[in-house]
Amino acid sequence: MKFSKSLKFSINSLLHSQLRSWLTIIGIVIGVAAVISIISISNGMQQDLDNRISSLDLDIITITPGAASATTRMPGMGGGGGGGSGSSTTISDTDADNLTKKDILTLRKIDNIKLVTGTIISKEDVYYQGQLAKLTFTGIEPMEYNEIYTPEISSGRLLGSGDKLAVVIGSNVAKTIFKNEIGINRIINIEGGSLIEPLSKSFRVVGILKTTGSRVDDNILIPIDILREYAENEDSMDSIIVKTDNSEYVNELVKIIETDLLRSRRLTVSEKDFTIVTAQSSVERITDITDSMSLFLGAIAAVSLIVGAVGIANTMFTSVLEKTKEIGIMKSIGATNKDILTIFILNAALFGFVGGVIGVFLGAMVSALIPLMGLSIIGGGSMKAVFTIDLIFYGIALAMVIGTFSGLIPAIRASKLKPIDALRYE
Repeated sequence: MKFSKSLKFSINSLLHSQLRSWLTIIGIVIGVAAVISIISISNGMQQDLDNRISSLDLDIITITPGAASATTRMPGMGGGGGGGSGSSTTISDTDADNLTKKDILTLRKIDNIKLVTGTIISKEDVYYQGQLAKLTFTGIEPMEYNEIYTPEISSGRLLGSGDKLAVVIGSNVAKTIFKNEIGINRIINIEGGSLIEPLSKSFRVVGILKTTGSRVDDNILIPIDILREYAENEDSMDSIIVKTDNSEYVNELVKIIETDLLRSRRLTVSEKDFTIVTAQSSVERITDITDSMSLFLGAIAAVSLIVGAVGIANTMFTSVLEKTKEIGIMKSIGATNKDILTIFILNAALFGFVGGVIGVFLGAMVSALIPLMGLSIIGGGSMKAVFTIDLIFYGIALAMVIGTFSGLIPAIRASKLKPIDALRYE
């Protein structure tokens, strides 16, 4: 029997029982759509992670006071002080002493460390044109901070060593937090009470940072000496940021930094009251989380495909029973076992093909809708799905393979029916 004739028989069989056929196809549609959507989401998450990694300074190490209890935020620009993108460390401040200038001096003695600087964090009330907002200030040593992070400016300039009553603000502070936008050379008033002495001064905005999609957008950079004047302890720091000569030294330097700080602070390992965070370690943790999530979602999609495969097998067994007499007639007029096998395998493959086409289309629609849902991903940012052309062929091929294998046993059983037994079947 020619292949075209076998294909025609298979198509007619598919169209003969439309309700049963569509109920069978739905299982494959759901499974393929789930697989396509999950792969698209995984591609989007990987792309987002790659973008974050490319924008990270892998040669930066951040030290913060307190013991780490969980790490879920990737250090970015600002490290432990100025915010950043991606993921950070949750710190327990119980019985933790602040970092000090002495710690900075200790770190500056270590080889392969290029720069060391400290930051102070404070939340203060900011007044602008009669409006109030409580914002985060990061006190920085301008020259060191700018060299470590090289922050990008959308307008104005960065803070310099001679600046006193000057600030650089994040893009959200400039554009969205207050009713009226804050421009260059505008004056903001700070009336803060979180410091030991209330801060009450007017500052000129000398620069506005480019949008980063991170906490930096809601931050205000201020000379560290201003915050020190009002702090309980002028010597204390909320974080110390270290820039290495080469990112290859980071893992080795983390061990050296820990050892030297423990010795300097006269602590044992069990008494350690500081946490060291690197972008590299955070990237590994985020990658592990995204891989686990993809595996979990993939397992759900696999269950959907198994259900679809069982549906095809069940339909094919039913079809063999219904067509037993027809198989006997075909064999009695010359159809071979191979012909019968081909017809039923093609029938099963057609279930997979139709389900695959519809499933790919549905999966593409879901992928297109995901960015519109406003879902967030680990470390911040909006979830997106990346649908590629190769997923079309992958989805259809997967569905056809599942359909073919699901129909293989019923097809073999049909091909082995003896004509005389098939003709007697009622």
